[in-house]
Amino acid sequence: MKLTTWIVLVPMAIIAAALAVANRVAVTVSLDPFSLASPAIAFTLPLYQLIFGALALGVILGLLARGFGRAPVAKGNGTGALTGPAKA
Repeated sequence: MKLTTWIVLVPMAIIAAALAVANRVAVTVSLDPFSLASPAIAFTLPLYQLIFGALALGVILGLLARGFGRAPVAKGNGTGALTGPAKA
C-alpha cells in the first residue's frame, strides 16, 4: 500500500476504535412511530454499531449513485424508440 494510504487509514482506524469504546451503551431503535410503549418493530444494539452501520450504508449508497452516474446512457431519436446503427 502507498504511504499516503497508511497515513489516512491508521488515524481513521484509531478514531473508529476510540468511538466504539466510548459509545458502548445500548440504544433501542424503534421503527414504529405510533406506539412508544410497545413498538411493533424495535431492536436494541450498541450505539457504535448504529453509527458504523449508518456510515457503511451511506458509503454503499454513494458508490451505487456514482456507478449509476457513470453508466452509459442510450440515446434515441427523440421518439422514445432506440435506434440501431445507421444503414446505408
